[in-house]
Formats: sequence, structure tokens, C-alpha cells
Amino acid sequence: METTRLKTDGAINVVGGATFRNILFIGAGEKIELLLYLGRILTAAGKRVLIIDATAQQKYRYSIPEIAKGNLLTEYDGFDVATGFGKQPNGIHEVLQLYMKSNKERIESYDYILMDTDTVEFLSDIPKAPWHEIHEHILVTNSDRFVVERNAELLGSYVKDTVIPFTKVQYPAVDTQVKEDYLDSVLSHLNIQFDENREIEIYFDEMDHAAKINNQYESVIRLKGLARSTKKALYGLAKAVSVEEGNTLKTAMKLAEKGK
Repeated sequence: METTRLKTDGAINVVGGATFRNILFIGAGEKIELLLYLGRILTAAGKRVLIIDATAQQKYRYSIPEIAKGNLLTEYDGFDVATGFGKQPNGIHEVLQLYMKSNKERIESYDYILMDTDTVEFLSDIPKAPWHEIHEHILVTNSDRFVVERNAELLGSYVKDTVIPFTKVQYPAVDTQVKEDYLDSVLSHLNIQFDENREIEIYFDEMDHAAKINNQYESVIRLKGLARSTKKALYGLAKAVSVEEGNTLKTAMKLAEKGK
């Protein structure tokens, strides 16, 4: 399907003539849909987007259609998804760069690289990777005890002496008896700084779940059908990770709702 794009002039880092912005999503919970929706919004805003599946189970293989055997890079609804790495002794970054070089692609050609990880191995390799400079850190969390404890382990392996600003995304957010103070205390020993003004909550909604399933089987990403509160949260997330103007993102979201 043809993708409608807007021309924009966002101020993004420039290296070797290419613009890029590296966004790292860390979290033990499910966050595939967040990155796919975000990729679709940024693509509709006229940006070239790459999503890197650096998760242990490589679940993106089952969320996007028509991955040819042996392909590590697949175009999906206007943006690229890198998935299917399996166990890589040399690190995902080396394998992906060799694959892209053989296909005459350059990782620096993307405007946005969105990385989804739940592994210590990928986090430890970041200093050696072409995306070693992370422009935005996003912690995706929820009240599930496994997610809370595992996220603490992941961040403990990644965060060292320098304080790192994070945007916190509660997904899916649900009302529980667990106090927010306890959830925050699990990470209190780490050099992490959360911006309260950029904390995003996306509550579980049956409409969102239905939209996710429909998108999977229709092989397209549409924001139409999502709950209004979810679309508002996705706009906030897009603003947090990008340098695009608010009006540009609003127009891009309207295009993404229509599947254009």
C-alpha cells in the first residue's frame, strides 16, 4: 500500500550527512504495539524509521507479515523492522550492519531508530554499536511483579555512574492495591531521573486489544479503533521521543488513523 508522508524539517543530530535519532525502549513486558504505532506515526510524518527487535523471543516475527526466510530486514507499512536474529555471539549490531551492507543499505540513513529490548546482552553491547548515543530512554513498565523486578535487573546492568533521564510509560496501566511508592522504591538505588511531566499511562482497554488483533491479520497498522485516551497517550509518547512539531505529529496521527 502507498504511504502518504509529510515533509518536515525537524532538527535532528547529523552525522556523516545523515540525520538520526536513537530511541531505546527497555522493559520486560509487552511493548510491540507501542513501537509499531510509534513507527507508523513517525513514518506518516515523513521520517524514515527502523525498529530493531532486540528482545529475547524475537516476537516481532509474528507481528509483521511476509518475512522471507533469511531476511533480517522487512518493510512493514512504510517503515523497516529488523527481527529474526536468534542467538548472536557477535551482537545484533554487527550482524545487522553486515546484513545491511550486503544489501547496500546504511543504518545511518534512518531518521529514527527505535530499539525494543528486554535483554542484558543487548544493553551491554550498546557502547560498541552505531546507536551508542541514545537520545531518549523509555522505560515501559506495569504493576506485574515479574516486570517490576526484571526491569530493576535490566536497568541495574545498564545504568552506571552517570544519571540517565528516563520517560516512564505505564503499559498496560491498571488500578491495583500496589502503591506507587513501592514501585518507585525498587529503582531508587539507580542513577535514573524520571520526568514527572512526561510520565505516560496507557490503561488496558478492550478496544485497543481488538484493534491490535485486527491490525495483525489485516497486515496494516491503523490507529482507528483505539481508545481516545490511548491515542492521546501515543501523541504524548511521539512528542517525548521525537523532535517533530506538535502540529506535524497531529497531522501524522490523522493519516495513521486512516491507514495512509
